[in-house]
Amino acid sequence: MKTRQYLIKIIWCAVIILSAVGCSTSEEVFDEDYVPTEEDIVETLKKVNTEWGTSKESIMEYMKGYKAVDSSDEDILQFNAKKLPVTIAYQFSSGNLCSAVMMLKKEEDNSDFRNILGDFDYIGDYYGKGIYTNTAKNVFAVTYENDEEEEKCQVIGFTPYLAVTEVVNGVECADLGLSVKWATCNVGAESSEEYGGYYAWGETEEKNTYSWNTYNYCSGSSSTCESIGDSINGTLYDVATANLGSFWAIPTKAEMNELSTKCDWVWTAVNGIKGYKVFGGNGNYIFLPAAGFKQDKLKSNGTRGMYLTATQGNNIYHAITSDFSSSKRDLNSIFRYYGCSVRAVLKK
Repeated sequence: MKTRQYLIKIIWCAVIILSAVGCSTSEEVFDEDYVPTEEDIVETLKKVNTEWGTSKESIMEYMKGYKAVDSSDEDILQFNAKKLPVTIAYQFSSGNLCSAVMMLKKEEDNSDFRNILGDFDYIGDYYGKGIYTNTAKNVFAVTYENDEEEEKCQVIGFTPYLAVTEVVNGVECADLGLSVKWATCNVGAESSEEYGGYYAWGETEEKNTYSWNTYNYCSGSSSTCESIGDSINGTLYDVATANLGSFWAIPTKAEMNELSTKCDWVWTAVNGIKGYKVFGGNGNYIFLPAAGFKQDKLKSNGTRGMYLTATQGNNIYHAITSDFSSSKRDLNSIFRYYGCSVRAVLKK
């Protein structure tokens, strides 16, 4: 299953790059009469930079000797070899290198890329695509042929093998190319697949049961709910801020919606725990376990996830959550007393 996630990620990155640059350019610079040898291709392949996080300026300097070609996407740099029918393209997120693609015009005598990745471990063939890893260099690679008419080429795409993360105030987070960075595990968890704690909206500690009778901000019923604000993001009612420090907060509805609409969600299992791997456009990802929710007991764990936002619902006794299963994902209003998971975001 893990191979499938990486394959989806790298093909998605390659498609983005290919849509911007194609397999050919308007300004051909190679010698059409020259037939590249396998040694030529191996040497050219060594030129592909996979130092993730490298700046555009550094890549421009690194690729001196290649012909820079205009791209329709400002997040992509494209270079043509001056002798071989080869294009190397790089994709950036927030100015940092996040994926790369090498494209070779397909001819009858072209070598198979799968034979020349000498420092990669061959994982296998997946739906006609060669799968490789180089864990020492943190690189995952896929080789395949693009057989679209007039755009036939062989493609090898590279992306990070592991999610690129950083630690802020003791909490690991991932940059998904969104407006905020996301913690890599739930509040109260030690790893991405652990369920972590369950919290009612506005409460900062766990408890045994969750109901109107045990909710801190009412007198036993929804009709007695007191207002603690339209948004509790970063306030004293924010469990992420209370437990992780002032750098962290429960995501707002807008931030959760951004995660939902601008990322690729893939239902999978990590160490036997079901949930979604959520891939950003830069190839990084987080895992959201289907941790269920709590009332009198834990419910729907393994089949459903319910993650709090900091945003109140349409009325005073509701809160907005990201509610998902393997078949659907929505932003829903739920009763504020429900015990839900929390995935923190790094405050802007």
